[in-house]
Formats: sequence, C-alpha cells, structure tokens
Amino acid sequence: MTQPIKVQSFWMPLLALSGLTLFAYFASPVLVPLVAALFFAFLLSPLIDLLQRLKVPYALAVTIVMLIFLAAFVLVLWWGAVQVAALVQKAPQYQEALVKALADLSARLPAGASDYFPFLKDPHGWVPTFAPQDVGKILQFTTRGIGSATSFLGSAFLVYFLTFFMLLDRESMQRRLTYFFGREHRATTADIVKKINRAISGFLVVKTAITIVLGFVLTIGFMLLQIPLPLLWGPLAAILNWIPYLGSLIAFILTAGATFAAHGFSWHLPVLAAFFLIVQTLEGNIIGPKILETKIDLNPMAVLVSAIFWAWIWGFAGALLAIPITAAFKVVCDHVEALQPFGILLGGKKHE
Repeated sequence: MTQPIKVQSFWMPLLALSGLTLFAYFASPVLVPLVAALFFAFLLSPLIDLLQRLKVPYALAVTIVMLIFLAAFVLVLWWGAVQVAALVQKAPQYQEALVKALADLSARLPAGASDYFPFLKDPHGWVPTFAPQDVGKILQFTTRGIGSATSFLGSAFLVYFLTFFMLLDRESMQRRLTYFFGREHRATTADIVKKINRAISGFLVVKTAITIVLGFVLTIGFMLLQIPLPLLWGPLAAILNWIPYLGSLIAFILTAGATFAAHGFSWHLPVLAAFFLIVQTLEGNIIGPKILETKIDLNPMAVLVSAIFWAWIWGFAGALLAIPITAAFKVVCDHVEALQPFGILLGGKKHE
C-alpha cells in the first residue's frame, strides 16, 4: 500500500519559493547590480588565479584584471556607440527600402491577398518613420526601467566597483559565508560555496569563450552574406545567445529584418536562414547542452523556464543571468531540506 503524500511535502517548498520570488522582485534595484557583480567576480576569478600561479601578489593580480576589464568595457561601449550611430544614420534609407520591399511582396501576391495582411496593404502606415534626431527616443526606450543613459552608466560603474571589492575580499568573504547557516553547519555551507564557485566559474568562462567565437563566426558570415552593419548584428546575436532558446530567435528576427530592408527578395534571406540554422544547431543542440551537462546540473526545461521566470522578475538583465542564478539556486536546493524538491525538478541526468 502506497503512503499518502503529506501536505507539508509541497506547501513548505512552495512557501519558500514564493518568499524568494517576492524578495527578488521588490529588492531588484539592489539585487540586480549585486548579482551581476557577483557573477563578474566568478568570471574573472580564474584569470586572477592564473596570475597568482605566476607569482603575482593577489592585490596586484586583482588590480591588473580589473584594469583589463575596465578597458574592455570602455572598448565595448565605444563600439556600441559607433554601431548605433551608423544605424541611426542609415535608418531612413532602410525604412524606404523596407516599404519598397513590402510593396513588391504585395504586388507579387494574387489580387486581394494583401487585404488579409494590413502591413502589406499599407506599408507606409506600418513601417515606423525614423530620423537621426530620434536617437534620443531610442535611448529613452532602450534604457526604460533604468531611468536614463546616465543612470545606466552609473549602474555599470557601480557593478564594476562592487566586482573590484568582491574580488579583493574574496577569500575573507568565502570564510565568512561558511558561518551563514551557523557554526554547526559550517562544513555544509563550505561545500555549498565550493560547488557554486566551481560550477558558476566553469560555466561562465566556457560560455564567454563560446560567445566570443560565436560573435566572430556570425560577424564573418554576415559580412560574406552582405548583411548591413555586420559589426553590430554579429556581436549582438552572440550576446543575445545568452538568453536560452529565445535569444537566438530574437537575433534571427532582427538580422532577417535588416537583410530584408537592405536586399528585399533575393538569395540573402534563405541563405541567412540556413546559416543561422547550422550555427544555432551546433551551438544550441550540441555544444550548449554539453556545457549544461558537464558544468552545471540543469535540465533543458529548467533552463527555459528559468529564463522566462527571471526575465519576468528582472527584465533583460534577468534573462541574461538566468542560467547562472538557477545553477547557484540548484546547489543551494540540494543542501537545504525545504528546497530539495526544487533541486530534483531542476536537476539533470543524475536525478533521473
């Protein structure tokens, strides 16, 4: 005879998760920069360890790595500004080309068919008008939820300095964390910290390397396909790939729209679709799952649900940080009795 399931078996974990969700939602202005800095610290830690093995003093190693990180951030910011400026400058001609391409598509369809597609019946009404002076509106839209471009830069430098001090105080902070659940659980807490550090650092380093390679491959491919602004769409598509499953779809839609506006009906669109399919199949179905299997113990469904959940809680930043946050949460769940059911739901093959 099977034993009945006690109500405590599901309401206690559900209550714990609800509390964590409310806390994450209302404390997002504090938690988002803090969590972002924490994961940058995880990402940069292996480089600091490498410098230490070369006999560089710890404080000097942290300073060198953070100066490199600052230079990389400024370079990316400059690159983004240049590419956005180029997009703003060429946007009016892309708009005209898109209207022309939609009109051409409407002309090719049977008589009356365009009545079922409003964007084909009236392309001028559906394609937004844009002029270089509208860049301020774009910046206001893209920084919505942050406040302004100035506060975005302030948040970025806050994350930078938080990362700096986290790395300087890394060893001391890890020792203090071992007492988080009390002295009697010191060994368990130390094991949690060690597993989170190993899993997150390994995942972030490998994922970042793949992102760089993917950005290079996509950019070269876009150049060969004569897609406009390949130095914008290639790296952007690679960055969007951090969002599980949905990021690659968004990247394809943006790139296909730019290609359609520039070339209309030609061989570019089907070749672009095939190129994306090949690259994303290799990364999304072979390389990506291998990382999830070897570096972090998460199943694909948990990854997708976590991306949707954290995007709902923290927006775009949450979507980018979804996998490392969920991986860290999974390690904690495995060691906290009330949360162990969620650890089983999130787990990969070894929980089957």
